[in-house]
Amino acid sequence: MATKAATQPTHNGAALKTFSTRNDLPADARQKLIKLLNQQLADTTDLRTQTKHAHWNVKGPNFIALHKLFDELAEQLSEFADEIAERATALGGVATGTARVVAANSRVPEFPGKISPCGSWRLTSPTASSGKLRDDPAYWEGEASAELGLRRLGGSLALPN
Repeated sequence: MATKAATQPTHNGAALKTFSTRNDLPADARQKLIKLLNQQLADTTDLRTQTKHAHWNVKGPNFIALHKLFDELAEQLSEFADEIAERATALGGVATGTARVVAANSRVPEFPGKISPCGSWRLTSPTASSGKLRDDPAYWEGEASAELGLRRLGGSLALPN
């Protein structure tokens, strides 16, 4: 599966603008961080919906354990998405997490169509699964900048190993 290039988020066809903020990062750095955060928001939101799909459809001898696990994972992903969105807005951006924007921009591979009744599930982050995103120069280019910017906001960014 090829890595999907992110499209510029829009609202009713108009490009999203940034808002004034007390953040002292240069405007161009904030723009890059907002773009990176919105990409992560799309990926995280998509992974959350696919995790809920697994939660709703799991079957087999490990049903209860996997059902509970997927529900807990989806809840954590919701919290991560909320934090990502709030950081984008703290930088003066607009968090673009609607279903349409997420569907257009997510890099997470589609959940397999066949659901295994034996409970053999494997959910991983998109960066850990195949390394395809790690081959994307934009992924590495923004990583250090995102971490630095988020630290200046008093937070941190969990990066894949």
